Amino acid sequence: MTKPKNNPENTNEQNVKYTLMKLLDLEISN
Repeated sequence: MTKPKNNPENTNEQNVKYTLMKLLDLEISN
């Protein structure tokens, strides 16, 4: 999965989505 681009107005939302996706990946793989 690619990391979010550095868009100043969008970075926080993208980081939240990225973190949620990573957490989901971890949950699924366990």
